[in-house]
Amino acid sequence: MGHLSKKILIRLIQSPEYVEKSAFTAKHIEKCPECGNNFAALKKIILPTDCRDIKPGRHVLKNISSYYDKISPIHNTAASKRDVNLPILRIRLAGGAALFAAASIIIYALYSHMQFENAPMKASKVRGVVQADKNNLRKGQSLHPGVLLTIGENSSLAIIYGKIVKLNAGPHTRIYITKSMIDKKTGKIYFELTVDKGIIIAVFDKSGNIEYTLKTPHGEVSSSGSTIAMKVDRSKTRVAVKDGSVNLSSSQGRSVSSEEGNAYTITSTGVTSSMDSSDEDEEDSSTLYENTAKDLLDDDPDDASVQ
Repeated sequence: MGHLSKKILIRLIQSPEYVEKSAFTAKHIEKCPECGNNFAALKKIILPTDCRDIKPGRHVLKNISSYYDKISPIHNTAASKRDVNLPILRIRLAGGAALFAAASIIIYALYSHMQFENAPMKASKVRGVVQADKNNLRKGQSLHPGVLLTIGENSSLAIIYGKIVKLNAGPHTRIYITKSMIDKKTGKIYFELTVDKGIIIAVFDKSGNIEYTLKTPHGEVSSSGSTIAMKVDRSKTRVAVKDGSVNLSSSQGRSVSSEEGNAYTITSTGVTSSMDSSDEDEEDSSTLYENTAKDLLDDDPDDASVQ
């Protein structure tokens, strides 16, 4: 026996005497998951209910409305007409709202898909043990949004996008790529990466029509092009701005616009400049950048361009 039609299911719901005459059909509903689900859904739609989460499919609504349209002429009294018309009105209103919501989601998804496309980065250097999610990363491998990069001890990684983005990362660094896409209409490229811990040097070409954001546990750094060094540990994020300008903000929303050649400390409560810091142990911008560059770029002639 195949699946039960919507017409039979509706008749079972509305006519208890039909159920008694159709014991085999009732048993089929109990044993067949698909018919059982359809029966339950139709029962919630037809009978009064407070549940507003039911969003029937377009074909289900069409069949139910068609069924009611056919049986409505049979009821000649005003009372019977009211009893029939009220469920029809409710069903059609619910169907209209569901279809409108579905159409809105589809239009938004199509718009996003049409406007943007992926701009995957690439692993240009892999030294030591580097993992992409749970797999070992290979040189030349494409890196799409959603990948988690984990760099082991005595290891390093360089990732690029063409000639406009280069990011070098050192040992014990963890990077999560959350956004890497291009606006097909404007040609602007958007990058968003989360650096949980570790050290990086990042070069984003100011002439590359890009916008990037680097997030850390303490705040974020965003710019349309700059060269920076960053150290992230448990208590703070240190940022040295070698070239260009960036906006630095703490997780509590306090933000600072950087000055080229300066260093900053981001904590969850705020952003301070090395010029304003009273801590004599804080590195200034040139020291922070040079030390980070030395750690990451020693004996690597391919990375000379980022110094």
